[in-house]
Amino acid sequence: MSSLAASPLRSVFEICYKKYQVPIPQKVREDLNIQKGNKVIFVKNSGGNWILMTIEELNGKMIETYADIDETIKESQKASEAKLEL
Repeated sequence: MSSLAASPLRSVFEICYKKYQVPIPQKVREDLNIQKGNKVIFVKNSGGNWILMTIEELNGKMIETYADIDETIKESQKASEAKLEL
C-alpha cells in the first residue's frame, strides 16, 4: 500500500449503510488487489491513521517484521559475545 505522502491525495466516497457496511469501490479494490472472498483488516498505524489491507498483506508484513527482529537479536547476541571475549 502506498503512502499518502508519497503520492497525490486521492479520495473515493461511499455510503455507510444501516449495519455500518461500506462497499469497497472498484478502484480501491484494484489498487489493493482485493478479490472476492478475500478477508480484509483495518489496521491503525503509529500515526493514528487507519489502513485497509488484506490478511495476506498483513501476514507478509508480519513475516518481514519478525525477520527484522530475528536479525536484530542475532546481531545483539554476536555483539554481546564479542564483548565477553574481551
